[in-house]
Amino acid sequence: LLLFPARNCIQDPPPAEANGNFSTLKSKPSFFISGLFILTSIFAGGLYMVLVGGHYLYLGLILAWSFPVLILQWVCASAAIVAHRSIIVRGVFTPFISLCLLDWWAIKNSIWVINSDYALPPLIDNLPVEEAVFFAVTCMMIVWGLTSVMTVIAHYRRNETILSFMQAVKNVHLWSKQNNLSVEENEGKGERSQVQAKLLSPANLSRNN
Repeated sequence: LLLFPARNCIQDPPPAEANGNFSTLKSKPSFFISGLFILTSIFAGGLYMVLVGGHYLYLGLILAWSFPVLILQWVCASAAIVAHRSIIVRGVFTPFISLCLLDWWAIKNSIWVINSDYALPPLIDNLPVEEAVFFAVTCMMIVWGLTSVMTVIAHYRRNETILSFMQAVKNVHLWSKQNNLSVEENEGKGERSQVQAKLLSPANLSRNN
């Protein structure tokens, strides 16, 4: 409900180009390449922290575990994520703050303890940096995934008379709505079938012979 209080909150992919060409990696918007570079760099940094060990081990394990998931989600639905960025910020920020406050209270009251040999100095009072990062990336994975799935489902339900579910998945991935293209493609297939039927008709075959 926090993310999508109403169905009309979910955006549809924009209309496809008239020529039917879809985006490829080379023609992706600049935010796709920039985001992919940032996510990959953080993942590489996490692997390096794991190799270094010591106080960086806990943070490195969190980054190395979570960012492959975020990279996959970004590759599959980056445009959908950016299109719903205001919803995503709200959906990530609210539980992130709540979890950080609960974790801070639990550590302060010794309900659980983080081993200081494998962690960086606390971020704020008793809240470790690693715990805050863990809550942030966990919320991001959940919200990004939910946004991607909800966008596909909403796009399919709005256009299910002319789109298959897999076409809806493809459209969200490419962020191109091929409603008109699907109709044109079907009409084109019908026209080609009629032409082929005429060419293969007995009258045409006997005339050619």
